[in-house]
Amino acid sequence: MIDIQAKQKDIASYVGRLLRDSFGRGPQAAYVTLGETHAIIFLREFMSSIEEHLLEDKGTEAVHELRESMMKTIIPEVKRYVESTTGIELNELFYDWNMDRRSGVIIGLKPESYKNAGRASEPIEKDYPNKQRLEQVIGETSSRAERVPDDVSSVQVNNRTTLIVRTGILVPIEKRLIALGYDNVLKIAKRELEKELFMEEDLFTDLLGAEVQDIFIDWNFEKDKSTIIIVTAPVK
Repeated sequence: MIDIQAKQKDIASYVGRLLRDSFGRGPQAAYVTLGETHAIIFLREFMSSIEEHLLEDKGTEAVHELRESMMKTIIPEVKRYVESTTGIELNELFYDWNMDRRSGVIIGLKPESYKNAGRASEPIEKDYPNKQRLEQVIGETSSRAERVPDDVSSVQVNNRTTLIVRTGILVPIEKRLIALGYDNVLKIAKRELEKELFMEEDLFTDLLGAEVQDIFIDWNFEKDKSTIIIVTAPVK
């Protein structure tokens, strides 16, 4: 346990420095969770001065576009460092931001962990209260934005954080837009739409037993896979 905690702190420090060097200002705090199937890096109070001005002048879409461009060079460095520190390979990395809360998350998935999501022959996701119902709601709500995913799987990272992985979610028009090079625009639009749907009427409050504080969503268009992180508020 001590070794894992030391590695988590080491990775958090490195990512904080990397973001500061890249953006001119790093997050106020970074927290890392290393699990059986994933590595998750949470960022708090992350917004550079340039981004703050961009946010005021152009809105959240402009900041998302800037970060999409920047993260393409940063993510390989994060992957390399996590793998060298832990000795564990990560075959996919995802990320997303909440501009209003100045928060963010970077998610790494281990090879084969969610290859077939909920249909894995040997499920590695442990049960938690309302797991099946939450995955069902995720599928039903996803159909309002694109279609019902081929597979949905989830794991409760801790008492405030749930990781969901969807596979087989893109519709033909989205695949065509990606082929034409509109993947960044599509990702920004899908994030905005899905977050509105998932936050609608406190969809997950009863299922998770607490108010939802943050929802982060990202896609690997090439593999037709998506991750969702739901963070709930502390229980009073």
